[in-house]
Amino acid sequence: MFFNISPDVDHRFPNNFQLNFATFNCDAGWQQFNINDAVIFAKGYSDTQSLVELANKFYQANTHTGNFCLVKFSNTVEITHNKNRGFPLRFCNDSVTNLFCSKQYQNAWADDNIQIDSNWKITTNKIKLDTALPTESLSAASAADKIFNILTADIERFTRTNSPKLKLFFSGGLDTLLLYSLLTHTNTKFELWTTECYESDQFTRVNKSELEQNWAYNQIHHWQQCSWLATGSCGYEYFFRGPPVISLLTSWHDIDFYKLLNQSTNSYHHKVFKKYNRWSENWINNEQLHIQYPTEESLKQQILNILINDHQHWHLGNTLTYTPFKNIEIAKVLLQCSIEDLLPQFLDGQLTKSLIARVDPTLLTALSTSKDHNQYENISVLLNHYENKTNRNTQ
Repeated sequence: MFFNISPDVDHRFPNNFQLNFATFNCDAGWQQFNINDAVIFAKGYSDTQSLVELANKFYQANTHTGNFCLVKFSNTVEITHNKNRGFPLRFCNDSVTNLFCSKQYQNAWADDNIQIDSNWKITTNKIKLDTALPTESLSAASAADKIFNILTADIERFTRTNSPKLKLFFSGGLDTLLLYSLLTHTNTKFELWTTECYESDQFTRVNKSELEQNWAYNQIHHWQQCSWLATGSCGYEYFFRGPPVISLLTSWHDIDFYKLLNQSTNSYHHKVFKKYNRWSENWINNEQLHIQYPTEESLKQQILNILINDHQHWHLGNTLTYTPFKNIEIAKVLLQCSIEDLLPQFLDGQLTKSLIARVDPTLLTALSTSKDHNQYENISVLLNHYENKTNRNTQ
């Protein structure tokens, strides 16, 4: 879902549409709709609406979840997207793009809406993000119930709306194992992949170095033909298993997480977290952290801001990336838990493991012992489970 809106043709892109005062340069996979006097380009998916439905109600599109972008060309250029935009956006005097390779561009944060007029004046307006915090407290078990219900309902809505032929690459890690279990639980059809596949097209060949600057695009499959790739993208962060959020939460609550980590040598995250060299940063600056975020609510709001602006997979060419864990409601639920209840998730991913166990406890034996270490050591367990599932469905 890469594009550049500029006055002229941008030859980095294989598709270039010149419309009045602007040119829409884009990768493959976009659809064009001519509605009234406007031309709308659309790409991605909504959980509840087709792209043509979104295009026909352009100004309500950003109330829907999913991962999509709509660009409307009339006497102005306007960009809209799913609730809590799933892709980065930057702009300069004559360009609005998510394929940037220069520091001259300014960030358009997730709460910035961009419009371009016919004189190439670019304006940004603030939009309200879905970051209201619930006030009730939850136990870890109640939080797991809520998250399980959120995800299963979302997957069922998504499959009803899009009828996708999903491919799921199992990385050996916790997020793709959770996604496997949820797809199995909801009887969603998918094809399991255990080998990497990356078919280059004109766009990926020309922009190889720019794409590699986005770390998530070093970890992606790509097919030239229209395909759906189900990914565990955002699971690490939105399920509070990422060091930056863990460091903020524990330091603010006067917990020396690095000390706990050293006492938990058998935990799932121990090896990879030991490589993270910034644990002491927030701990040392503990007092400053409390000054910056004087209340727990202000700290939680900052965490939501960090997560909403942490863009990962937003489609590539004809490969659409299905990212069900890119859902801020997951983080909101976890923020209702006490810090003590969250520590097992920080160290060992216990809440995520409990969600997998609800579907089938034996699936946990397919998980690698440590995150990002010998990740395929137990892959035979998953292959056997998938084969048995496939055989049952064909009988």
